[in-house]
Amino acid sequence: MAKKRITIPKGVKDCDGVECEKTHTFELDIPDAKPTVESVPEASVENIGGSTTQLLKEPPVQTDKKFSHEELSDIMPKGLNYGRCADGSCHEKIKNSNFTENFKTCPGCSSNTVPKSSDFCPTCGKNEPTEVEEKSEYWEESEIEVGDN
Repeated sequence: MAKKRITIPKGVKDCDGVECEKTHTFELDIPDAKPTVESVPEASVENIGGSTTQLLKEPPVQTDKKFSHEELSDIMPKGLNYGRCADGSCHEKIKNSNFTENFKTCPGCSSNTVPKSSDFCPTCGKNEPTEVEEKSEYWEESEIEVGDN
């Protein structure tokens, strides 16, 4: 086993915001299994007036969580009625728990799958106008209607 020395300098804050009052040094026995050690990068923000503030930026947490089909149906975006598992491990269709039946057509890109409750087109990103009069004439009727409505 290899020994490693880790030093935490005075003034560093922990997760609860408590500041170290003195420098701490630890010696650790690290097994020969070659563990992965990652450093948390520091970011700085320049304030108006010239001073610089150091921010501790946490690395993104990677998760290998597998969602069940029920969980996937609950987190699917509105307007996307069906989907499949992203990893391709199964070929079962997943139905969105917030099933959209009525759609409208975007005048910008002619996408006819814009949910009626949406105020923007998810295909081209165009927003509907803010004026009430223009809103009513902006969207076109879609030929797609799913369900009894």
